[in-house]
Amino acid sequence: MNIRYCSTYYAPHIIIPTPSASTTTFGELKGFAGEMADAVFRQILGWVDSSTPVDMYSGFTTLQKAVENGDCQFGIQAMFKTSEREKCCTVFTDTFFEGGFAVLVRQEAPSGHWLANLVSRLVLDIIVTGILAIFLMANLIWVAERKSGLFSDGYLYGIPEALWFSCMTLMGGDVGCTWQIPRTLFGRFVSALWIFFGIVLIAMFTAELSSAFTEQKLSRSKIEHINDMSGLTMCTSGPFYQAYFADSIRGMGLGIKEYPVDVRDLLYASCTQLLRDKVVDGVLGNREELVDVFNRGEGNGLLVTPIFEKAFYSWLTPPNVSDATLNGYRRSVNVAMLEFREGITGTVPTYEQLVNKYYYGDPTVISKAGLRSDVIGTDWVLYGLAIGVVCLYILLMASTKLFVWWMYKSSVIPADAQSIPSFSRCRSTSERMLLSMVAHLEGSSKSASLRAAAAVASRSAEGGGTLVKNASQRASEIEEDNFSAF
Repeated sequence: MNIRYCSTYYAPHIIIPTPSASTTTFGELKGFAGEMADAVFRQILGWVDSSTPVDMYSGFTTLQKAVENGDCQFGIQAMFKTSEREKCCTVFTDTFFEGGFAVLVRQEAPSGHWLANLVSRLVLDIIVTGILAIFLMANLIWVAERKSGLFSDGYLYGIPEALWFSCMTLMGGDVGCTWQIPRTLFGRFVSALWIFFGIVLIAMFTAELSSAFTEQKLSRSKIEHINDMSGLTMCTSGPFYQAYFADSIRGMGLGIKEYPVDVRDLLYASCTQLLRDKVVDGVLGNREELVDVFNRGEGNGLLVTPIFEKAFYSWLTPPNVSDATLNGYRRSVNVAMLEFREGITGTVPTYEQLVNKYYYGDPTVISKAGLRSDVIGTDWVLYGLAIGVVCLYILLMASTKLFVWWMYKSSVIPADAQSIPSFSRCRSTSERMLLSMVAHLEGSSKSASLRAAAAVASRSAEGGGTLVKNASQRASEIEEDNFSAF
């Protein structure tokens, strides 16, 4: 099959190892149009292999002339498909991507203090919902458990306890301390629903705060529409501006700083530097070429606006429409391009992968590859405080564990007290010791141990406290029951 292929280097559409080379092969073609050509001509149609040559031209104009003169049958590049070109002298293949013109701009500094995120509408809605739900839950659990002894029977005394129970359960997904376990069936059912509600509410609150802080850091551009460019200074290449925008946006008072762009150098590199130096307000150009700044790893602090004017990308074919063989080739290529876009043939890579890799996905949204370097400050005071609190907590927990271990080793607390539920974080040290010894008495038959425990309980009761007094009374009852059994 006597078909010649030609192209021109222009990132990110066509990328080859040696930009100045006069010829290359399909195996060396990279970039969106290059890898798509490999998928269409080699993987789908089977017309070429990796070693098939591709003639390289110095620019778009020379490439277009070569195709018009019949020097090659397919010009592989992302060429703008326009009605004027089609009427004049160029025949295009079907459109393979709809992109357009956009502006490369700096990310703007975030507005407002970060504390403003805490009073956003949705965050406030979640907080108010949580407060109302806490009071509702407190009343429900108090009604359910007031006769069980979990809370005080009087409303004025019981509701504060129920509110504490409701808050602790919502925040931690826990039912508070051991002595606050609901005892009625209705109370346990309501508590289970409340725990699930708390998980959902906390997740929503966390997600909204995270979204608010992220949106604050990923600041917006002050240019999102063509009208936003009025009175600003744009950097672009002279031929590009004259060809597409000289007539349409000149009346907007737009300042243009034309810069000669050599396509064999890094495209728009000079304009990008002027943008970073704040000499210009933006870089005007083709969106799919502007996002190549991200592919080069130079996109931190920059954004590419959504397209403000569409452009349709196609390949070139000769204008000799009377050639039946050429028309047949063109039709086969169009069908193969549609199959590639639809993912019918399972090519590697896929169409979606190429779009995301080289064109950064959807052209109708803001594209970004990094953050402003000045909005990612590190608050070492806050970090140090957090690390200090965590270390202090670990130190306290470790020392407590060591203290309890020493008490067990010294036989101050019976060994079987480890399994007693009352030995929980909700008790003071004296209460834990007392309750564990009372529980130990219930399984002991030695009167000496009973008398010792009763004595400890009696002495502890003198210090006051309802829990300690109840434990002391229980110890005395155990002792009386055991002695009466003799």
